[in-house]
Amino acid sequence: MSHRRFCFLMLSLAALVPCAFAQRGGGRGAAAPAGSSAPRPVDITATRSFDMASVERGGKVFAAQCASCHGDNARGGKGTKTDMDLLRSEIVVMDHAGRELPEFLKLGRPEKNMPKFDLSHDEGVEVSAWLHYQVSLVTLWNQYTKLNIFSGDAKAGEAFFNGSVGKCGTCHSVTGGGGGNVTATVTLENGEKFTGAPAMINDFVVEIRLDNGQTKTWLRNGDWPKVTQVNRLQAHIDLMLKYTDDDIHNLAAYLNDK
Repeated sequence: MSHRRFCFLMLSLAALVPCAFAQRGGGRGAAAPAGSSAPRPVDITATRSFDMASVERGGKVFAAQCASCHGDNARGGKGTKTDMDLLRSEIVVMDHAGRELPEFLKLGRPEKNMPKFDLSHDEGVEVSAWLHYQVSLVTLWNQYTKLNIFSGDAKAGEAFFNGSVGKCGTCHSVTGGGGGNVTATVTLENGEKFTGAPAMINDFVVEIRLDNGQTKTWLRNGDWPKVTQVNRLQAHIDLMLKYTDDDIHNLAAYLNDK
């Protein structure tokens, strides 16, 4: 896989998470459009699916429980305890009408110094409603500016690529190469192993394509040959709760320099 294709893949994953609103723009704490001293009137089409009583109750819970760290507007940054912009958080973006967020709040993220919260399920759902309402207003008002995806620190991106968190270098090379998303390792009775892209694997036949383009085929006899398949994208999925906005921009800057 070329570095540009890999960069596109990683940034596509990021689009599911912190940068989900990049089409409308994105940037932590971005200001309202020039010349607007007050919020614009809300288009009813952007908010009609919200139970505004629930949104209001969720806002009160957020103000009491979350604002000291994330700010009154949920964007973090200056004057708060964290830079985490919840309107671009993967946890918020991936939450579906309060199905996931309440359980997340009960657990917290101790590794990131986020405590767990003793909230009822309904309170968690209403906090979710308030956050999604804020997201709808931001996208409506075009308050996010388009991100420069290569604005990060290339040296920090290199450290992430080769470090213990990203571990990108274990599967990818910045100079190209890398196989498909799924690999299969075939182990014969004599202990010999072959690894490649699975072409056909069923109860009767095992066929894989090796990196050199050669195809290897075996008829199955009982438990042999043994086959282990690995989804190489699983590491990307696992990273979704680990990487930060800065990690993605640093990584993009590093790969863009190659």
